[in-house]
Amino acid sequence: MYAHTLGWAICSLITFTHVSTTNFKSSNHNFHLHKVFLIERKETCTLTLTQPYKPHSVTPIQTIDFIYENTPTKITINRPCPQIQLAGLTIGPYEEGTEHQVKHWIAQELQKTGIATIKQEEQLDIKKLNNIHWKESGIVHARQLTTPEPDFYPKLRRYLTTLKKNAIGNPEKMHEYQKVVKMAQDIVNVRLQKIVSLASSPPQTNQTLKDLATEEHTLYQRLHKIINEWKNKILKATDET
Repeated sequence: MYAHTLGWAICSLITFTHVSTTNFKSSNHNFHLHKVFLIERKETCTLTLTQPYKPHSVTPIQTIDFIYENTPTKITINRPCPQIQLAGLTIGPYEEGTEHQVKHWIAQELQKTGIATIKQEEQLDIKKLNNIHWKESGIVHARQLTTPEPDFYPKLRRYLTTLKKNAIGNPEKMHEYQKVVKMAQDIVNVRLQKIVSLASSPPQTNQTLKDLATEEHTLYQRLHKIINEWKNKILKATDET
């Protein structure tokens, strides 16, 4: 079994430590990766950890999510943040009012603690989703896919997660969450119908497939193969069986 071990040491006073887990796939191995993030501390510190990697099944959507978690995300610093050192990664120092680009998972942790705010342009909101819903459902695009916003599905999943958490015990927020869920379902259903139609047709050109999100491209390839195999078997002459 493939395994990798890291030792760990802490050399400062830490008042907050966040540990989260992410799945990802690399080369011919699937890994279980722990992300450790230090927020409040008085001195520069170094932290690594010991964690054996355990092979397990990783879906295409999980792989895409991991890639998204590590894409550059713009943030605005709300209050000063001293330098933070992780294994192979240095974060900060940041001054209040400055803008930076960091990996998305780091941006999320900084936002949770109030140190930074993710720029609105990086996130999905009800206004953007309503615009996407209108385009997908419009008569002009009734039979063709619109080009999705970059990282649309990872952003959508995170937007729904945030709304669901905020809706607990808040009827107004719950109404907003339910409205967004309905729009999201409509968008997915409309695009799915178009993808099935494409998969049932002769192979598409790259010009057409460029309007598919990465998750949709994987689905299209699988459906196209399944549908073609089914057609060939259905139409096969009886003396050939």
